Amino acid sequence: MMRNFLRALALALAGALAATTASAADWPSKPIRFVVPFPPGGTTDLIARLLQDKLQRSLGQTVIVENKAGAQGVIGTAAVANAEPDGYSYVLAFDVYATAPATTPNLPFDPKADLVPVAPLGRSPQVLVVSKDVKAAELRELWQAQIAKSGELFFGTSATGSYAHLAMAELARQSGMPATHVPYKGGSPMIMATIAQEIALGIGSVGLTSPQLKEGGRLRPIAVMSEQRIPGIDAPTLAEQGFPPVVADSWWALLAPAKTPAPILEAMQREIYQALEDPAVLQKYAEQGVIPPEHVSSQAYHDFINGEIDRWSEVAKAQGIAAGG
Repeated sequence: MMRNFLRALALALAGALAATTASAADWPSKPIRFVVPFPPGGTTDLIARLLQDKLQRSLGQTVIVENKAGAQGVIGTAAVANAEPDGYSYVLAFDVYATAPATTPNLPFDPKADLVPVAPLGRSPQVLVVSKDVKAAELRELWQAQIAKSGELFFGTSATGSYAHLAMAELARQSGMPATHVPYKGGSPMIMATIAQEIALGIGSVGLTSPQLKEGGRLRPIAVMSEQRIPGIDAPTLAEQGFPPVVADSWWALLAPAKTPAPILEAMQREIYQALEDPAVLQKYAEQGVIPPEHVSSQAYHDFINGEIDRWSEVAKAQGIAAGG
């Protein structure tokens, strides 16, 4: 009886392996879907459309970019997490993927188990910016002036529970200097509030802040949340100014449903890395303040994302931060 059972199990496993191998060998045989869980026009959408153009040529298949916005990326991400793991559905995740588990109750998917990374797509460090009319030359000078004026520093980000919010809250905690968060409904309102000095400090990615940091812009960078200085941004790191070295790089990644066949993930990863080496893509990245990714294995990047989830969950818990709170 046991012998027959083991024989049947072996045949079933062999059949499953053969089916997976066949599906991987035929891939892609139909259109591929890239879900952007945010509205059109942002950096995530731009990256998706750059990849769309390159992959359609290299794969010989249609790549459909579908904007499925809502709940700070949760709706579109959940759609892919629940999709068939056949290699035809992907989501372009943003850094909010790592903060959502801590700030969004009852997520409709498990970010550590229901999706797997295909490849990193790029990163963009957070920049602390002030109005050009602000006299303070360094972050500590600004902070101390604000404490003397009102007892704390008011800083703004694009949303409560955002990557920038958590990063700045952690910097305030580690430095022991009081700060109060002012959330805005998106990056553009936050930028305008910083220019108008409704808040002392704004925090956003290079891509978000750079248009107002260029010549003729109305913002000035005062610090960068990165390990090293950023080319094109005239500001020292936190560590250079004597602050705790809180590093916060916004990042983008291509994710697929868990259980997508490994050969398909590997093939897509090769295509992504090749597309990101194209000079035209690199030029667009430079214009948006996005740093191209290093080539890493899916497992290494999976470990990175899980580490980000754990890191920001601890910060949110310690600070009592939740989306909308």
